[in-house]
Amino acid sequence: MKFSNVAPELLELGWSPIPVIPKTKRPAIKTWSEYCNRLPFEHETVFWSIKYPDYSVGFACGKASNIWALDIDADDRDQATRMEAITDEIIGPTPLVRIGRSPRSLRVYQSLEPVKSVKGESLDVLGGGRQFVAFGLHAVTSRPYEWIDESPLNYEAAALPTVNPKDLAGLLSALKKEFGTMGPPEAKPSQWRSRPSLDTNDLSAPRRGLKGEQRYKVLREQLRMSRPGCFHDTMVSVIWDLVYMKMSTVNIHRFFDHHFSAPRTGEYAEVWSQINTAIYGAKQKCNASRH
Repeated sequence: MKFSNVAPELLELGWSPIPVIPKTKRPAIKTWSEYCNRLPFEHETVFWSIKYPDYSVGFACGKASNIWALDIDADDRDQATRMEAITDEIIGPTPLVRIGRSPRSLRVYQSLEPVKSVKGESLDVLGGGRQFVAFGLHAVTSRPYEWIDESPLNYEAAALPTVNPKDLAGLLSALKKEFGTMGPPEAKPSQWRSRPSLDTNDLSAPRRGLKGEQRYKVLREQLRMSRPGCFHDTMVSVIWDLVYMKMSTVNIHRFFDHHFSAPRTGEYAEVWSQINTAIYGAKQKCNASRH
């Protein structure tokens, strides 16, 4: 199942979909962890659908959608079955169970409180700051991931069973007692500490009600003041404004050449190569809204 085919629908259902490199577990975008804290904006999923149409679909875990996942990685079928039974007994079943390489399975739940990630020998808790592949081909089996009961495509994230941290701690304690260590809580990835997130609403607010040169002035300043971790969001947001203001593609490039602070070399140079794709996506959306 391809990213471009399902991402918009998944977003409407409250999931936080991100593109994942096919037959891997690696997100295609460097700033993917931002979407643990906020849902992607519609224009972002449009942009990704154009740039990564055939990629797998990942779900970012965290407060954006309030989801977390229990990843049972036991290769012994009897152990996996026993772990599933203990899980159902202590925190209850979930309608969303994904199979990648049987007897391993992943169960998706909801929590209104932060869930810490835990890594063990045969079980992982994927809490805030983690992600998992929801749709795509498994790297080992080359077969599609399978949802054995319900599918996220017809299930709202907010309808998932809610598990509180106390019950989750009880589950981990029970599994540790029977199967050994579950591992300590994971530290947040370093990118969470060093990479700022950007709410696109922070960009649109200063432009509200402005027209002509006054609006261009704000857009120029936002491009000049953009910093690492925000380059992509700033680029997409400004381009959508310029397209709606009917600026030509040539002049949009000139506008960015004169004002965009993103380096043209090194790890942030990729954002420059994405400008044409962002312009195309904005024009497609703009044309659709006018018909």
